[in-house]
Amino acid sequence: MKTETPLIDSYSPEFVLRLHEMKTPCTCESCQKEPALSQLNWANESRHSARLECDHVARDMLLDPQSFVLHSAKIPAQEGAMEPLSGWHRAVNQGCINLLICGELNTEEKLYATGVFLSKMQRVAGDNDLNAVSECWQQLLEMVENGALRQQFRQLPEIETYKLEQLRHISLQPVDAALDPLSAMALTLKLNELNVLSDDYLTDSLHEIKQDNSLALFAEVHPSLWTNYFIYRCYHDVFPGRDPQNYSHAFMSLCVDYFSLNVLCSLLAQSDCPPDEDNVPALFADWRRTALQRDSAALSADPLLMGLSLLS
Repeated sequence: MKTETPLIDSYSPEFVLRLHEMKTPCTCESCQKEPALSQLNWANESRHSARLECDHVARDMLLDPQSFVLHSAKIPAQEGAMEPLSGWHRAVNQGCINLLICGELNTEEKLYATGVFLSKMQRVAGDNDLNAVSECWQQLLEMVENGALRQQFRQLPEIETYKLEQLRHISLQPVDAALDPLSAMALTLKLNELNVLSDDYLTDSLHEIKQDNSLALFAEVHPSLWTNYFIYRCYHDVFPGRDPQNYSHAFMSLCVDYFSLNVLCSLLAQSDCPPDEDNVPALFADWRRTALQRDSAALSADPLLMGLSLLS
């Protein structure tokens, strides 16, 4: 008797469905190397997605509040699928989503809450207790409601060492974003300036960048920007990953992204190129394209501390 192929859950976000309807294929730098659309297949789940490295995907996904409206279906398990997503991995992944989309917190507070959550999950992962996962993020949401989490975040000491190291790191990275020629030249000049600054002058530049709120103002007009970016990391990358021992590094990578993209947008704004609907997604896409070339983990032996310091 022939054994029936088991059915699994298949998910398609709204932005992926829109991409399928495109009549003209994207010809950006990323799509010339690899198609934007992708399908992530595990033995117990399938996720239709697209590569944020694509400039069109970045623009379409980041700025639309409806991008992650999920459409679900039952499909046969796919041949050659990856090993099943564990209950633990799914639960921690969902916990991160719940904290990163929390409407009562600003962006830095969302990241802080996620760091606290992952730190606890890394310590108790060996117990494989799914109840502990839900209890932890629910407790954090209770702390949000009573104001305790915001108070804790405000008490974080300000440590500039890691910010300066990351700022120096950013200045050494090539930027090949799909910017207009004037903006591209302005950003390159700013990065070259940072690269040759002494430590004292780099500190002055850091303070100037911290005072700039250009990307924050842009995000007020486009509130889906960071929310969709974080959801994408959870959906496409299944953040924070399978290995609990890497949770702190995963958290740091999210904070590095947040800090660095704010820096890049600030440098553009200082050159009279304020963030807009073209250059912000272009910077996000380019940052994603160069992710594998970066080794921010080498900057710190304490990734949790580094991540937190980039937020304060």
